[in-house]
Amino acid sequence: NGLRIINMANPAAPSEVGFYDTAGWARGVAVSGSYAYVADGNGGLRIINIANPAAPSEVGFYDTAGCAIGVAVSGSYAYVADEIPGLRIINISNPAAPSEVGFYDTAGAAIGVAVSGSYAYVADGGGGLRIINIANPAAPSEVGFYDTAGAAIGVAVSGSYAYVADGSGGLLILRFTGADLTPTATVSPTPTVSRTATPTRTRTATPTSISTHTPTRTPTATPPRTATPTSTRTPTPTPTSTPTPAVIATPSPHRVFIPVAFKTSTGGW
Repeated sequence: NGLRIINMANPAAPSEVGFYDTAGWARGVAVSGSYAYVADGNGGLRIINIANPAAPSEVGFYDTAGCAIGVAVSGSYAYVADEIPGLRIINISNPAAPSEVGFYDTAGAAIGVAVSGSYAYVADGGGGLRIINIANPAAPSEVGFYDTAGAAIGVAVSGSYAYVADGSGGLLILRFTGADLTPTATVSPTPTVSRTATPTRTRTATPTSISTHTPTRTPTATPPRTATPTSTRTPTPTPTSTPTPAVIATPSPHRVFIPVAFKTSTGGW
């Protein structure tokens, strides 16, 4: 359906005011002044006069070597991402008679392009992001690249950063460092979880009772007993009541259990 022109004066209710049905399959568009430059697939680059948005009209075109998918405009030039044939540079100083002045055959398939200063940044599909020096449009040259994890299909540039739509790789943000413009990924490292070592329980050895031989009681002839049998243990605990086993709590994870003595109903310990 070509180029559609939408009135966005009321963002809550946009409306179409005009359209132009291009010869091919409109894939990308850039606007400069009174013209829209359409990357029109097999239809190449189409130049549409949009001075009257309600009645746009074609004023010129250039049939590129490949399939025009993306386009960026800077000054008197249109930079077309032309898929397999790479980046094509078109002189648009005369919109009625555009002409190619140079090209660079990228490593992959040029799908998207952005221009900033003297450089064109090409989203090159499986070829990642390619950086092309366009200071001389007739002889563009590659000065750097970044092999993205996915398939680079779109790119935007702002300041020292390139934002790459990387297909299955999602959004990739690259920063340019050094004079050679070699981009580096600015992915934040995955936080490392610092685990506090699990305290090792130190068990206090359970006191081993050293039992002495309990003497055999020799019952007296006349009940009841007149003397309490004396235990041979040293020292002999002297509890005043049947105590509840006492636990002295120490900070976790160690507990120390204090052994206590219990008096039996028969008078022994």
